[in-house]
Amino acid sequence: MIDRWPFRHGTALGIAVLVLLSLMVAVIVQLTAGRALPMGYAAAGEYSFADLCGGCHGSYAEGTEAGPNLIEAHAATPVDAGAIERSVRECEGAKPALEGLDDQDLADIIAFVRDLRTETGY
Repeated sequence: MIDRWPFRHGTALGIAVLVLLSLMVAVIVQLTAGRALPMGYAAAGEYSFADLCGGCHGSYAEGTEAGPNLIEAHAATPVDAGAIERSVRECEGAKPALEGLDDQDLADIIAFVRDLRTETGY
C-alpha cells in the first residue's frame, strides 16, 4: 500500500504543480481582463453628457467653438467602447468635472455617444 497514490512523490508533486499552474493562470486572466463597465443607458447618458460635456461639445456632441464635433471627429473609427472611455477619461477641457465620474455615468455617456453615432449614420 505504500506505493499507492497519496504516498508516491511523483504523483503528488505533479498534482501540486498542476494546481499551482491553474491558480497562476486564473490570476493572470483576472489581471489582464481589466474591469468591465456596467451596462450603459443612453437616456441617462444624455443628461450626463449634457451636464459634463455639453459645455464644450454641445448637448448632442455637435461641437462648439470650445470643442469639436465628437460624432464627425471619429467617423472613420468603429464605435469602440474602450476608445470612447479613453477619450472621456483623457478629456483636457473638463478634467476637474470628470475626476468624480463613476463607472455607471461613464457607461451611460458611452451608450449615449454610440446611439448618437448610430442615429447619424456613423
